[in-house]
Amino acid sequence: MTSSASATASVADTALPERLRALRSLLAGAALEEDDDSQLARCLRATVERLDRDLLPRTAGGVAHLVVGVVGPNNAGKSALFNALVGRVVSPSSPSGGATRRLVGAARPELIARLEGEPTLAQFPLTRATPGPDGVASAIEPGDDAAELLLVPIDDLEDGLLLVDTPDFDSILATNRRASEALLRVADLVIVVVTRHTYQNREVVEFLEGWLAHGRPWILVYNESLAPETTAEHGRKLADDLGEPPAATFHAPFDMGVTEGQRPLLPRALAEAPAALSVEPGVGIDRWLWSLESAAELKRRAMAASLGRLRDELRQLGTLLETERARAGELLERARGHARRLGGKVAGKAMPMGPFLEAFRTVLDRRPSTVQRRVRGALRRGRMALQGLVSRVRGKRAPKQGEGGGDAGERRMVDAERSALEPLWAPFFETLAEGLDPARATTRDGARPAGALGLELDGELAPDRAAVARERALASLAADPEVLAEFERVCEELIEAELDSAGGEWLLQLAVDAVHILPVIAAGVVIVHTGGLGADVAVGGAGALSTLLAERVSRLLGTQVAWRAREGWQHLRGARIAEVVLEAALPRSSARLAREVEQRGALAASLLAMRKEIGWEPARPSA
Repeated sequence: MTSSASATASVADTALPERLRALRSLLAGAALEEDDDSQLARCLRATVERLDRDLLPRTAGGVAHLVVGVVGPNNAGKSALFNALVGRVVSPSSPSGGATRRLVGAARPELIARLEGEPTLAQFPLTRATPGPDGVASAIEPGDDAAELLLVPIDDLEDGLLLVDTPDFDSILATNRRASEALLRVADLVIVVVTRHTYQNREVVEFLEGWLAHGRPWILVYNESLAPETTAEHGRKLADDLGEPPAATFHAPFDMGVTEGQRPLLPRALAEAPAALSVEPGVGIDRWLWSLESAAELKRRAMAASLGRLRDELRQLGTLLETERARAGELLERARGHARRLGGKVAGKAMPMGPFLEAFRTVLDRRPSTVQRRVRGALRRGRMALQGLVSRVRGKRAPKQGEGGGDAGERRMVDAERSALEPLWAPFFETLAEGLDPARATTRDGARPAGALGLELDGELAPDRAAVARERALASLAADPEVLAEFERVCEELIEAELDSAGGEWLLQLAVDAVHILPVIAAGVVIVHTGGLGADVAVGGAGALSTLLAERVSRLLGTQVAWRAREGWQHLRGARIAEVVLEAALPRSSARLAREVEQRGALAASLLAMRKEIGWEPARPSA
């Protein structure tokens, strides 16, 4: 044999096993239900299986070694060829065939040690074995695990080669076929041994079709050949049936000495047969297979086939994940859209005037006028004194400078929001259910669409849950100081812009302070029904003079300011109310959908990025 010590070293790519393990770890984080039978779940499981039972085992200890399996029907000469390639009797062989019942392999001790320390081979148990005169004795009996590989260390075997003999795949013993199928998962190359009696057997064709579905190369060995012409014709027929020519075709003439085990079975290349690689006619399979160029090319083809299928699966996974992300996002956005509309309605029914009026004072206080500032200060102190008097009469602590009756105002605001939300809840819940829940969604003609968006909502939108969800929403409503502060800032910007064009600051300041002082209490919640700011403030402040001054504010500023302030409040407070009602209606599903949008999108992006990195091309073999 020709040594291929440098051949396997030239095809090593240590980065590939690391990338494959990283990919496996990433896929392990994808949350799937055990009973999930969706296309996404099936594709994900198929990709994980390809990694676990194909690529990870084949790249265990580095991708340098070439895994070659010898397969075929009963009494075709598999073990005789295996032993001839190894150079000694390792696998049991008998003239009647069927002696080998388990996977038997041979490799150099260094490679076996690397494989034994590789965790990705846990589902392919490796057991060291010592052959006797007739091969490994334990191989003649079926094992408990069809995937178990009995490994024999061979010091003078080609470096980087793992050669495996298999039981008959057409045996009546199910364990024999399972063992051969287990080899299909991890082999880079299979040597198919047939005779003139078995080359067209249905079992042979079906078995090879399963192998070709993996896309890896195969070699045809035609044993007991009577004539090269007949062998070439039979090889072409088998290749036509499979739709894929072998990488090379070898034949061995009928030889009773080989059949009786007196001479080794070492077929030679057949020139006339179809082949995927150029093979010099008459060269022995041992010389060709272990040559530097052949080993590198076969490994390249094997890895290219499997990695190509993996990349196809990752592209499909990325597409499915992105589709699921979009579907979950559409469903979530629908739900949020319904909630935002409800939140805007409720917020518009209960806009607080306190921040609006306080914004007037803040803006006016920033403007220059010593006299005006003094008068404003006096008015503010008067307001605080009056509020303190009211508080003492009611038995409460007087507010300090800078404090106001905010808590009471916020409570009134929340109470008004609850009053506005309660009658709106039933139609909101029904609309939400009809638009989102596949179990309740119907088309215009009354037919139910198949699966709607295909996402379950845990029954949270069932009619009997509406009342419970409503109470949960009402109880969850609360004031939000951050929103109130942001609303005041928005009002300041509106008023600042309006004053720059309208003027009348002195009257505005007097009107705003008077609205607070004369009725004694601070302006509270305003139920907005019109665009007139004066009417809104009058409701909040009450009193004839208050109304008169508020109308003056309205005339000076214009009703558009009130409308814009109301729109700003609906946007700010409506968004918070929307969060509350959505959480109340979909306490589990809304969070799950948000997670799916984030996780599915992130996983799709990661898989597509890793797909670009997963490639393998061997270095050119050196002479």
